[in-house]
Amino acid sequence: MVHLLITADDLTGANDTGVQFAKEGASTFVTTNRDIRIESLGSQVAVLAVDTESRHVSPAEAAARVYDVARRAREAGVRNFYKKTDSALRGNIGAELEALMKAAGSDCLMFIPAYPKASRTTRKGFQYVGDKLLHATAFGRDPLEPACESFVPAVIGKQTRVGVTVLSLLGDESGRALQGGRTGIYVFDCESDNDLRRIGAILAANDALHVTAGPAGFAELLPELLCLPRADLVAERNRGPLLVVGGSVNEASLRQIAFARQHGFVDVVLPPSVLLAKGVSLNEEGKRIAEQTAWKAAQGRDVVVRTIERPDELADYVAQAGLSCVDRRRVCHLAAENMGRFVACVLERGFFGTCAVFGGDSSLGVMKALGSTGLLPKAEIMPGLVLAEIVGSSVGANFITKSGGFGDPDVVLRMVDFLRKDG
Repeated sequence: MVHLLITADDLTGANDTGVQFAKEGASTFVTTNRDIRIESLGSQVAVLAVDTESRHVSPAEAAARVYDVARRAREAGVRNFYKKTDSALRGNIGAELEALMKAAGSDCLMFIPAYPKASRTTRKGFQYVGDKLLHATAFGRDPLEPACESFVPAVIGKQTRVGVTVLSLLGDESGRALQGGRTGIYVFDCESDNDLRRIGAILAANDALHVTAGPAGFAELLPELLCLPRADLVAERNRGPLLVVGGSVNEASLRQIAFARQHGFVDVVLPPSVLLAKGVSLNEEGKRIAEQTAWKAAQGRDVVVRTIERPDELADYVAQAGLSCVDRRRVCHLAAENMGRFVACVLERGFFGTCAVFGGDSSLGVMKALGSTGLLPKAEIMPGLVLAEIVGSSVGANFITKSGGFGDPDVVLRMVDFLRKDG
């Protein structure tokens, strides 16, 4: 029986939240199928994470998708809900939080937007990355979706009129605020893992765990707080060549791809003529590059696939394909589809042991091209970096998803160490 429903607005978010449960032994299924029949899962799945793929749609469409999935889950007997949100507050957060409250039949929702392990903290209602306000970091310079606001209630208030209350952990303030009648969205200040645990204890003591939201940080506590059923989990490592796909234009991901190139990975560049080509299949140039990429793996080489090297190159890149950065949805859609087709073409040769994809849109593109609608998360390599098994595909490679803005420059080398260490 499904005990908890997670909704996320992209695939990496669904996967890096789902793994918090899987690594604790709770059977977890991550799916891109919004129409999944929850009743059909029986007793095999305790936690269901659904990618509503709603980050780049209108607020109304995002709300409708979340509401529909959560409503059907509630009708199927699910009583606990978690709205996975981006730790950089991207996407349709206000609209989706309100939609979840309505679908779950709840007057209130507990929102913990911090993720201390990834250096995302909340102080007096403001979101920080490291010691900087969110909008003053690389997320504020994102070429496709810049963060223009750091005050969490202001971000929420752009899309909903539901009341927002910021709660501090000083003294007994949070506990007193949750006693008696509760309405609206409660945003918790949080600067450490210890703060997360204190919040969990407060919510448990006040029977306020049924409808919660946040990144993967707070989700890590829920297997114990919700007393979810557990079983042993085995994560198989494939030590074959590694294919790293740079599908994110976030500055952190671009630095990580550059670092891998500097440390021995073969460099493969996908030009605009391939990545932004219009059509229903990978073009001939893309197939030629895919064949060359697979041949490198046959020689035992690790490979990175990339597009731009710096965010300021994006405008020129998409202009070559006759598009505009303003047309974000079209750019993201084309790039994700063609990146997925390219990666599927490479993996079908069977030489790569593991494929790691940076960015939720590209991860979904790969899943679609492989004909899969689900993942079984197996291990958390580091925050935002998840090893999973692809469901419903003949490709035998491991699959790793990584949120674009997470990780230090050497993240790819740490990935290699994880995959090839003994044990």
